[in-house]
Amino acid sequence: GSNMQRQATPLLFPQKPIVGTGFEYQIASNSQQVCVAKKRGLVCQANSCIVKIREKSKIRHYQLQKYVRSNQETCINQRPIVREGQKIKI
Repeated sequence: GSNMQRQATPLLFPQKPIVGTGFEYQIASNSQQVCVAKKRGLVCQANSCIVKIREKSKIRHYQLQKYVRSNQETCINQRPIVREGQKIKI
């Protein structure tokens, strides 16, 4: 089940499913194909390569994967869904 969802044809403009199973977040986080913030903070930079989040005492960097080859010979391309100035809650 979960592996079949990962192998689905990627879309140019991905959309939320009409009917969800409730396991989408768990599948995405277990596959390690998404970046999830470790602590809450404020997005101080977000572009196609990196996301920087200002926490209480430091700035944490999250590097995004751009056009990386997977073991299944597919292309992994991450893109940020946050914007500069957005608050991150955990």
